[in-house]
Amino acid sequence: MTERPIEVFPPAPASAPRALTPERVRSRLADPALWDRLGFYPEDRAELDRLLEAIGPADLDRVAAATGPVLGLIGDRLGPQAKDFFDVLPDEPGRPRGLLPLLALAVTSPEVHAYGRRLGLSAEVAASGLRDLGQQVHVHRLVTGSFGLHTQWWLTVAWSGTLWWLGRLQFNVVRYDGRLHLSAHIPQTGPLTGVQESFDQARELAAGPLAGLDLAGFHCDSWLLDPNLSEALEGRGNIAAFQRLWQLREESRPADGDAIFFTFRTREQVGPEQLARLPQRTSLERAVVGRLRAGRHWSSRVGVIRPLRRATPPVT
Repeated sequence: MTERPIEVFPPAPASAPRALTPERVRSRLADPALWDRLGFYPEDRAELDRLLEAIGPADLDRVAAATGPVLGLIGDRLGPQAKDFFDVLPDEPGRPRGLLPLLALAVTSPEVHAYGRRLGLSAEVAASGLRDLGQQVHVHRLVTGSFGLHTQWWLTVAWSGTLWWLGRLQFNVVRYDGRLHLSAHIPQTGPLTGVQESFDQARELAAGPLAGLDLAGFHCDSWLLDPNLSEALEGRGNIAAFQRLWQLREESRPADGDAIFFTFRTREQVGPEQLARLPQRTSLERAVVGRLRAGRHWSSRVGVIRPLRRATPPVT
Protein backbone atom coordinates (compact mmCIF):
# COMPACT_ATOMS: atom_id res chain seq x y z
CA MET A 1 0.00 0.00 0.00
CA THR A 2 1.15 3.51 -0.72
CA GLU A 3 1.40 6.07 2.07
CA ARG A 4 0.75 9.27 0.15
CA PRO A 5 -1.93 11.68 1.41
CA ILE A 6 -5.29 11.96 -0.31
CA GLU A 7 -4.90 15.37 -1.85
CA VAL A 8 -8.57 16.21 -2.29
CA PHE A 9 -9.53 15.39 1.27
CA PRO A 10 -9.28 18.18 3.88
CA PRO A 11 -5.55 18.52 4.56
CA ALA A 12 -4.01 17.37 7.80
CA PRO A 13 -3.40 20.17 10.33
CA ALA A 14 -0.24 22.17 9.70
CA SER A 15 0.84 21.57 13.29
CA ALA A 16 0.55 18.42 15.34
CA PRO A 17 -2.93 18.06 16.86
CA ARG A 18 -3.23 18.57 20.57
CA ALA A 19 -3.21 15.33 22.54
CA LEU A 20 -6.09 14.46 24.81
CA THR A 21 -5.63 15.16 28.49
CA PRO A 22 -5.45 12.26 30.95
CA GLU A 23 -8.77 13.46 32.36
CA ARG A 24 -10.40 13.28 28.93
CA VAL A 25 -8.90 9.81 28.40
CA ARG A 26 -10.34 8.63 31.72
CA SER A 27 -13.76 10.06 30.90
CA ARG A 28 -13.93 8.41 27.49
CA LEU A 29 -12.76 5.03 28.77
CA ALA A 30 -15.59 5.12 31.30
CA ASP A 31 -18.25 5.57 28.60
CA PRO A 32 -20.00 2.19 28.13
CA ALA A 33 -21.31 3.19 24.71
CA LEU A 34 -17.76 3.65 23.40
CA TRP A 35 -17.07 -0.07 23.22
CA ASP A 36 -20.38 -0.83 21.53
CA ARG A 37 -19.56 1.72 18.83
CA LEU A 38 -16.19 0.05 18.32
CA GLY A 39 -17.71 -3.36 17.68
CA PHE A 40 -16.47 -5.27 20.72
CA TYR A 41 -17.77 -8.79 21.16
CA PRO A 42 -19.42 -9.56 24.53
CA GLU A 43 -16.65 -11.80 25.88
CA ASP A 44 -13.99 -9.24 24.94
CA ARG A 45 -16.02 -6.43 26.44
CA ALA A 46 -16.40 -8.31 29.72
CA GLU A 47 -12.66 -8.89 30.01
CA LEU A 48 -11.89 -5.31 29.02
CA ASP A 49 -14.10 -4.02 31.84
CA ARG A 50 -11.95 -5.96 34.31
CA LEU A 51 -8.73 -4.68 32.75
CA LEU A 52 -9.89 -1.06 32.88
CA GLU A 53 -10.23 -1.32 36.65
CA ALA A 54 -6.43 -1.71 36.85
CA ILE A 55 -5.61 1.30 34.65
CA GLY A 56 -3.84 3.84 36.85
CA PRO A 57 -2.71 7.47 36.55
CA ALA A 58 0.62 6.56 34.94
CA ASP A 59 -1.20 4.53 32.28
CA LEU A 60 -3.56 7.42 31.59
CA ASP A 61 -0.60 9.76 31.15
CA ARG A 62 1.06 7.42 28.65
CA VAL A 63 -2.11 6.83 26.67
CA ALA A 64 -2.87 10.56 26.62
CA ALA A 65 0.61 11.36 25.28
CA ALA A 66 0.15 8.81 22.49
CA THR A 67 -3.15 10.32 21.35
CA GLY A 68 -1.37 13.23 19.66
CA PRO A 69 0.32 11.06 16.99
CA VAL A 70 -2.85 8.97 16.62
CA LEU A 71 -4.96 12.07 16.00
CA GLY A 72 -2.33 13.16 13.49
CA LEU A 73 -3.29 10.20 11.31
CA ILE A 74 -6.70 11.66 10.52
CA GLY A 75 -7.01 12.69 6.89
CA ASP A 76 -3.33 12.12 6.22
CA ARG A 77 -2.83 8.62 4.87
CA LEU A 78 -3.73 6.07 2.24
CA GLY A 79 -1.99 3.08 3.80
CA PRO A 80 -1.02 1.82 7.26
CA GLN A 81 1.74 3.26 9.37
CA ALA A 82 4.92 1.31 10.00
CA LYS A 83 4.60 -1.52 12.49
CA ASP A 84 6.68 0.39 15.05
CA PHE A 85 4.16 3.25 15.23
CA PHE A 86 2.92 2.13 18.65
CA ASP A 87 6.34 1.29 20.11
CA VAL A 88 5.82 4.24 22.48
CA LEU A 89 3.27 2.00 24.23
CA PRO A 90 5.16 -1.29 24.63
CA ASP A 91 3.62 -4.40 26.11
CA GLU A 92 4.16 -5.04 29.80
CA PRO A 93 4.45 -8.32 31.74
CA GLY A 94 1.16 -9.46 33.18
CA ARG A 95 -0.93 -7.46 30.74
CA PRO A 96 -2.59 -8.47 27.47
CA ARG A 97 -0.72 -7.73 24.30
CA GLY A 98 -1.52 -4.34 22.78
CA LEU A 99 -3.66 -3.11 25.68
CA LEU A 100 -2.43 0.49 25.79
CA PRO A 101 -2.43 0.97 21.98
CA LEU A 102 -5.99 -0.37 22.04
CA LEU A 103 -6.93 2.31 24.57
CA ALA A 104 -5.21 5.07 22.57
CA LEU A 105 -7.19 4.06 19.50
CA ALA A 106 -10.47 3.81 21.39
CA VAL A 107 -10.33 7.24 23.01
CA THR A 108 -9.48 8.99 19.72
CA SER A 109 -12.32 7.35 17.78
CA PRO A 110 -14.76 10.28 18.26
CA GLU A 111 -12.41 12.57 16.32
CA VAL A 112 -12.12 10.03 13.49
CA HIS A 113 -15.89 9.77 13.35
CA ALA A 114 -16.25 13.55 13.28
CA TYR A 115 -13.81 13.71 10.37
CA GLY A 116 -15.93 11.28 8.39
CA ARG A 117 -19.02 13.35 9.03
CA ARG A 118 -17.20 16.46 7.75
CA LEU A 119 -16.51 14.56 4.54
CA GLY A 120 -20.24 14.11 4.09
CA LEU A 121 -20.47 10.47 5.19
CA SER A 122 -23.53 9.27 7.04
CA ALA A 123 -23.07 8.69 10.76
CA GLU A 124 -23.24 4.93 10.19
CA VAL A 125 -20.64 4.86 7.41
CA ALA A 126 -18.33 7.25 9.27
CA ALA A 127 -18.39 4.87 12.25
CA SER A 128 -18.14 1.66 10.25
CA GLY A 129 -14.36 1.41 9.91
CA LEU A 130 -13.91 2.03 13.63
CA ARG A 131 -15.68 -1.26 14.34
CA ASP A 132 -12.60 -3.01 13.01
CA LEU A 133 -11.00 -2.43 16.42
CA GLY A 134 -13.46 -4.81 18.05
CA GLN A 135 -13.07 -7.21 15.12
CA GLN A 136 -9.28 -7.26 15.45
CA VAL A 137 -9.53 -7.94 19.19
CA HIS A 138 -11.93 -10.79 18.39
CA VAL A 139 -9.52 -12.24 15.81
CA HIS A 140 -6.69 -12.02 18.36
CA ARG A 141 -8.76 -14.18 20.70
CA LEU A 142 -9.51 -16.67 17.92
CA VAL A 143 -5.80 -16.95 17.15
CA THR A 144 -4.32 -16.92 20.67
CA GLY A 145 -7.21 -17.91 22.91
CA SER A 146 -6.82 -14.72 24.94
CA PHE A 147 -7.72 -11.03 24.97
CA GLY A 148 -5.37 -8.65 23.20
CA LEU A 149 -4.45 -6.84 20.01
CA HIS A 150 -1.57 -7.48 17.61
CA THR A 151 -2.72 -5.60 14.49
CA GLN A 152 -2.71 -2.04 15.80
CA TRP A 153 -0.49 -0.96 12.89
CA TRP A 154 -3.22 -2.03 10.44
CA LEU A 155 -5.83 -0.06 12.38
CA THR A 156 -3.99 3.14 11.52
CA VAL A 157 -5.80 2.85 8.16
CA ALA A 158 -9.19 3.11 9.86
CA TRP A 159 -7.91 5.87 12.14
CA SER A 160 -6.84 7.89 9.12
CA GLY A 161 -10.54 8.00 8.26
CA THR A 162 -10.18 6.02 5.03
CA LEU A 163 -11.56 2.57 5.89
CA TRP A 164 -15.25 1.77 5.64
CA TRP A 165 -17.07 -1.45 6.51
CA LEU A 166 -19.95 -1.78 4.08
CA GLY A 167 -21.91 -4.96 4.61
CA ARG A 168 -19.73 -8.04 4.15
CA LEU A 169 -16.64 -6.22 2.84
CA GLN A 170 -14.34 -3.46 3.99
CA PHE A 171 -12.91 -0.85 1.63
CA ASN A 172 -10.08 1.63 1.85
CA VAL A 173 -8.54 4.02 -0.65
CA VAL A 174 -5.28 2.92 -2.30
CA ARG A 175 -3.20 4.15 -5.20
CA TYR A 176 -2.66 1.47 -7.84
CA ASP A 177 -1.36 1.91 -11.38
CA GLY A 178 -1.15 5.63 -10.69
CA ARG A 179 -4.89 5.93 -9.95
CA LEU A 180 -6.95 5.85 -6.79
CA HIS A 181 -9.04 2.72 -6.21
CA LEU A 182 -11.28 1.32 -3.51
CA SER A 183 -9.48 -1.74 -2.18
CA ALA A 184 -11.68 -4.57 -0.89
CA HIS A 185 -10.89 -6.59 2.25
CA ILE A 186 -12.68 -9.67 3.55
CA PRO A 187 -12.97 -9.69 7.36
CA GLN A 188 -13.30 -13.04 9.11
CA THR A 189 -17.01 -12.81 9.87
CA GLY A 190 -18.44 -15.88 8.18
CA PRO A 191 -19.44 -17.02 4.68
CA LEU A 192 -18.49 -14.81 1.75
CA THR A 193 -22.04 -13.79 0.87
CA GLY A 194 -23.67 -10.47 0.08
CA VAL A 195 -20.62 -9.10 -1.72
CA GLN A 196 -22.59 -7.46 -4.53
CA GLU A 197 -24.53 -5.47 -1.94
CA SER A 198 -21.20 -4.35 -0.47
CA PHE A 199 -19.93 -3.28 -3.87
CA ASP A 200 -23.16 -1.38 -4.50
CA GLN A 201 -22.78 0.49 -1.21
CA ALA A 202 -19.19 1.31 -2.14
CA ARG A 203 -20.34 2.64 -5.51
CA GLU A 204 -22.81 4.93 -3.75
CA LEU A 205 -19.99 6.18 -1.55
CA ALA A 206 -17.78 6.76 -4.57
CA ALA A 207 -20.50 8.69 -6.39
CA GLY A 208 -21.28 10.80 -3.32
CA PRO A 209 -18.82 11.94 -0.66
CA LEU A 210 -15.81 10.47 -2.50
CA ALA A 211 -16.73 11.78 -5.95
CA GLY A 212 -13.80 14.19 -5.93
CA LEU A 213 -11.33 11.31 -5.82
CA ASP A 214 -12.09 10.19 -9.40
CA LEU A 215 -11.81 6.55 -8.34
CA ALA A 216 -10.74 4.29 -11.20
CA GLY A 217 -12.25 1.06 -9.90
CA PHE A 218 -12.01 -1.62 -7.25
CA HIS A 219 -8.79 -3.32 -6.17
CA CYS A 220 -8.10 -6.46 -4.15
CA ASP A 221 -4.84 -8.10 -3.06
CA SER A 222 -5.64 -11.48 -1.52
CA TRP A 223 -4.76 -15.15 -1.55
CA LEU A 224 -8.47 -15.74 -2.21
CA LEU A 225 -7.76 -14.57 -5.78
CA ASP A 226 -5.24 -17.35 -6.42
CA PRO A 227 -6.68 -19.25 -9.42
CA ASN A 228 -5.42 -22.48 -7.88
CA LEU A 229 -7.97 -22.03 -5.10
CA SER A 230 -10.90 -21.83 -7.48
CA GLU A 231 -9.55 -24.88 -9.30
CA ALA A 232 -9.25 -26.82 -6.04
CA LEU A 233 -12.83 -25.86 -5.19
CA GLU A 234 -13.93 -27.00 -8.67
CA GLY A 235 -15.21 -23.51 -9.45
CA ARG A 236 -18.07 -23.87 -6.99
CA GLY A 237 -19.12 -21.85 -3.97
CA ASN A 238 -18.89 -18.28 -2.73
CA ILE A 239 -15.11 -17.99 -2.96
CA ALA A 240 -15.01 -19.09 -6.60
CA ALA A 241 -17.84 -16.68 -7.41
CA PHE A 242 -15.97 -13.85 -5.69
CA GLN A 243 -12.83 -14.67 -7.65
CA ARG A 244 -14.69 -14.49 -10.96
CA LEU A 245 -15.54 -10.84 -10.32
CA TRP A 246 -11.92 -9.75 -10.71
CA GLN A 247 -9.56 -9.19 -13.61
CA LEU A 248 -6.27 -10.61 -12.37
CA ARG A 249 -3.01 -8.73 -12.84
CA GLU A 250 0.42 -10.29 -13.32
CA GLU A 251 1.95 -9.54 -9.93
CA SER A 252 1.84 -12.09 -7.13
CA ARG A 253 3.53 -12.78 -3.81
CA PRO A 254 3.94 -15.91 -1.66
CA ALA A 255 0.92 -16.44 0.57
CA ASP A 256 1.20 -19.83 2.30
CA GLY A 257 1.09 -18.00 5.62
CA ASP A 258 -2.04 -16.09 4.62
CA ALA A 259 -3.78 -19.27 3.55
CA ILE A 260 -2.99 -20.96 6.86
CA PHE A 261 -3.86 -17.93 8.99
CA PHE A 262 -7.15 -17.03 7.37
CA THR A 263 -8.30 -20.65 7.13
CA PHE A 264 -7.09 -22.03 10.45
CA ARG A 265 -6.45 -18.85 12.50
CA THR A 266 -2.87 -19.62 13.43
CA ARG A 267 0.36 -17.70 12.89
CA GLU A 268 2.57 -20.69 13.71
CA GLN A 269 4.98 -22.14 11.19
CA VAL A 270 3.31 -25.21 9.75
CA GLY A 271 5.41 -28.18 8.66
CA PRO A 272 4.37 -31.66 7.48
CA GLU A 273 3.47 -32.88 10.97
CA GLN A 274 1.36 -29.81 11.72
CA LEU A 275 -0.37 -30.04 8.34
CA ALA A 276 -1.39 -33.61 9.12
CA ARG A 277 -3.10 -32.41 12.31
CA LEU A 278 -5.06 -29.52 10.81
CA PRO A 279 -8.82 -30.05 10.51
CA GLN A 280 -10.22 -31.19 7.17
CA ARG A 281 -13.91 -30.46 7.72
CA THR A 282 -14.60 -28.12 4.80
CA SER A 283 -13.68 -28.04 1.13
CA LEU A 284 -11.58 -24.93 1.81
CA GLU A 285 -9.61 -26.61 4.59
CA ARG A 286 -9.00 -29.66 2.42
CA ALA A 287 -7.90 -27.49 -0.51
CA VAL A 288 -5.42 -25.47 1.55
CA VAL A 289 -3.83 -28.47 3.23
CA GLY A 290 -3.88 -30.68 0.14
CA ARG A 291 -1.91 -28.22 -1.95
CA LEU A 292 0.71 -27.65 0.75
CA ARG A 293 1.11 -31.37 1.46
CA ALA A 294 1.71 -31.87 -2.27
CA GLY A 295 4.68 -29.49 -2.02
CA ARG A 296 2.96 -26.65 -3.86
CA HIS A 297 2.26 -23.15 -2.64
CA TRP A 298 -0.38 -20.45 -2.43
CA SER A 299 0.00 -16.96 -3.87
CA SER A 300 -1.68 -13.65 -3.22
CA ARG A 301 -2.91 -12.11 -6.45
CA VAL A 302 -4.02 -8.61 -7.33
CA GLY A 303 -7.34 -8.12 -9.09
CA VAL A 304 -9.17 -5.05 -10.34
CA ILE A 305 -12.73 -4.26 -11.35
CA ARG A 306 -12.88 -1.39 -13.82
CA PRO A 307 -14.70 0.84 -14.24
CA LEU A 308 -16.14 1.37 -10.81
CA ARG A 309 -19.75 1.45 -11.98
CA ARG A 310 -21.67 -1.81 -12.17
CA ALA A 311 -21.77 -3.34 -15.62
CA THR A 312 -25.11 -3.00 -17.39
CA PRO A 313 -26.39 -6.26 -18.90
CA PRO A 314 -26.73 -6.07 -22.69
CA VAL A 315 -30.21 -5.51 -24.07
CA THR A 316 -31.54 -8.61 -25.85
